[in-house]
Amino acid sequence: MSSKTIVTYLVNGDATWIKTVEFSNRLIKWIFTSRKDFKGAKNRRELSNSWIYFLLWEDEEWKQLAYLWQATVLWKRLNDHYNDSKKDFWNTAVAFTYKDWTLNESDINYLERELITQAKSANRYEIKNWNWGNNWLIQEYRVSDMLEFIFDLKILLESLWFKIFKKLIPTEKIKNKEDLYFLSTRWSEAKMVFTNEWVVVLKWSKWPLEMQKGVLKNKWYSYRNRPLLIDKWIIREQGSTILFCEDHLFSSPSSAASFVAWASLNWWMEWKNIDNQTLDEIKRQEGV
Repeated sequence: MSSKTIVTYLVNGDATWIKTVEFSNRLIKWIFTSRKDFKGAKNRRELSNSWIYFLLWEDEEWKQLAYLWQATVLWKRLNDHYNDSKKDFWNTAVAFTYKDWTLNESDINYLERELITQAKSANRYEIKNWNWGNNWLIQEYRVSDMLEFIFDLKILLESLWFKIFKKLIPTEKIKNKEDLYFLSTRWSEAKMVFTNEWVVVLKWSKWPLEMQKGVLKNKWYSYRNRPLLIDKWIIREQGSTILFCEDHLFSSPSSAASFVAWASLNWWMEWKNIDNQTLDEIKRQEGV
């Protein structure tokens, strides 16, 4: 992928207030506003045009959630959300359009449906839309433009750490066993992929149901978080073991391994690749 220049404009010089983000040499543009700052954004002229937009927030368990919608006059739609007491859950709005205001109703209906589909497939955020968007006629040449729009949109979103469309693990990493590590200790059988967001423990990894005494006594990370992951159906009990029902991201190799093995050890040394090399040998000593 070629290098790109992204221009961020802080409307009043405050990084936490309204800002616009765009590529230096592309038509796509986005605007970011928090719910509390919306009144300062709604009078901006560009919000009278067609946009595709996201409402973002976290629930009480820090799970990331989003709505994806489209609007022919953005400030009116956001104003409705702002004033609706039944929609007071969101805390951030981000919206995308073309700088020359050429997005039309067919475009944004196509974008809404395609983005909802891709976001649900990525499974990083819980997408709260109750439907999949509208079926809409769009000319063939315009589909190519919209796919390019989506490609650019994803880069801009991820540049500010909104990973709505980023899948946990690139398929080729598992297929080629690149950055794939194994843990076979304390009767645990787990696989982990090392990514640029730390580590993902893979579906079907398993470990004993019974916790070690030290874990119970000290109420370590695994003790505190097991009920949360069970409630979300990320893990489940199966006989005398616990099993991952889906891939799950952890913030460090130690937190991943301590959850799986119910122990506190140097897990940089416990995760090993197919050649029996430790994660420490391969990654940390290289400065990764």
